[in-house]
Amino acid sequence: MDLVKRFLRDEQGQDLYEFTLLMAFLTLASVSFLGASVRLGSFSSLP
Repeated sequence: MDLVKRFLRDEQGQDLYEFTLLMAFLTLASVSFLGASVRLGSFSSLP
């Protein structure tokens, strides 16, 4: 647990942490968008 706290406080790992959060947000947003599109029938013409 101490290793995680040190990693989060260390500014060298901050870029990786921010990039990971950004990728997680973009993944969730695209999954939500695709799920809503499929429910609305936008992709019904795809094979």
